[in-house]
Amino acid sequence: MRTKYIAVLCIYVITSCSSSKTKISVNDLEFQEKPPFVLEHIQYQRWVSEIPGEGFVYNMGISVLENKNYVQFDSVYYKGYAAKIEVGKMGYFATIQTPENRKEDLIMSNKQGEEYGNSTKILRNKQFDFGEKTCVIKYIEKDQVFYFKYNQVTKKEL
Repeated sequence: MRTKYIAVLCIYVITSCSSSKTKISVNDLEFQEKPPFVLEHIQYQRWVSEIPGEGFVYNMGISVLENKNYVQFDSVYYKGYAAKIEVGKMGYFATIQTPENRKEDLIMSNKQGEEYGNSTKILRNKQFDFGEKTCVIKYIEKDQVFYFKYNQVTKKEL
């Protein structure tokens, strides 16, 4: 009897742990039609480094007209990449790192501490690639996570 109880408990623990690590699919997301904030616009600017091998980034500027519920903006997803939204002097912004034209920064060693400082690989999530004019804003309101799809992203010229 005791071994049956332990076996059932082990199966329960294993299945509950594996289900908590599953990825969220875009199909599973529920996009909010009317978010509790009003956006003026979202613009991106593609910035290419002058240093060879440094790649390029997307600088995203997010202009918010109204945020009455004081939602916390968390992340932006654009062209399959993600970045944290930060607060700056001129509003909200995000810097999306891309792996294109970036040199590999990898030290392989069996000595402890030798690999410290290796940069993490930037992976593209194609399910979050909605095209040139669309991005997804992840925001938090009253400890709940919500997603809003914005379809009017514009390119900011230099």
